[in-house]
Amino acid sequence: MSAPWRQVHKTFWSDPKVVDYFTPEDKFFYLYLITNEHTTQCGVYKISLKQIGFETGYSIETVKNLVERFQNSLKRIRYNPETNEIAILNWAKYNYPTTTKDNRFLCIQEEIAEIKDKTLITDVLQHAAPEIRDALLNVEETPSDAPQKGLASPSEAPSKPLGEEKEKEQEQEKEGEPRAREASFPQDQNGKPAAVRLAEAWFDKFNSLTGAKTKPYGKTVELSRRLLEFLGNDFDMARLAVDFYFSHWRELWFACERSSRSGPVESRKWEFRFASFADPENCQEILSRLARQQPAQSIESLSTVRPGNDDPPMDPEEHAKAWQRIRDFLRQKAAAAIPA
Repeated sequence: MSAPWRQVHKTFWSDPKVVDYFTPEDKFFYLYLITNEHTTQCGVYKISLKQIGFETGYSIETVKNLVERFQNSLKRIRYNPETNEIAILNWAKYNYPTTTKDNRFLCIQEEIAEIKDKTLITDVLQHAAPEIRDALLNVEETPSDAPQKGLASPSEAPSKPLGEEKEKEQEQEKEGEPRAREASFPQDQNGKPAAVRLAEAWFDKFNSLTGAKTKPYGKTVELSRRLLEFLGNDFDMARLAVDFYFSHWRELWFACERSSRSGPVESRKWEFRFASFADPENCQEILSRLARQQPAQSIESLSTVRPGNDDPPMDPEEHAKAWQRIRDFLRQKAAAAIPA
């Protein structure tokens, strides 16, 4: 049973995003969203816009505008108008347990089973502890055990290909049953959808650095699709982000093991997770770092070969256009984050 009360972390009032971008109305509305009686332990709950309006005193039009703002500009929620379900995106960060032995874990499991739009809980779980996230998704975010072993660099990966044991287990499945790592995806006119090609590009980089033999699976491709959607389906922009992620991982907090993030750059340990790379906020940070570089220097430091053996190299003119799109994209996002 979900707890009859909700707690608000005291740092809410000093959160930089709240201080810089939340209006007084935003603060009230967000506090309502995380404390009303419909909230659940898992962070996804069912509520209609009419019900929100009745309980807050806002008109339906005002509620619609606020929901749109919190979903598209402030990036704090996701709302499915068809199922009337809402997800508080950073709920797991403050309200989830860190171990499956906690009694709250069973409650979360039961609530997730009732959710109609499962993509909502997938987004919430990105902020959960690894043990909880992996148990609830029943799938590895990354085909690597590097975070647990705290490897100092990708070259220290085990000599045995990572993910091999998982593949052996899958070989024991009944003949004819679909295998997670061999899921088939719709083909486009170029042979593969952009989401598949982007995921493959990330895993190719990961495999070349670690010696692993891993492939994208269903959830990875879905995360890739959402990232491309966030980037306006700009594949070249996303490809540059992949290259930067693996060539500058020590500079990216979300690519480093938590315990090593505060240490010197040269001593940081890697923690490569596709879900972390594909998180819109993290990818936007990558693009911001890219934009601060001199284009000429950046192009030399990043690969100019697109993923896939049949894909031609990106010529200088396309590179220049991609950099301009990155700058335009960042300006657009910055403008959208500023309250009117």
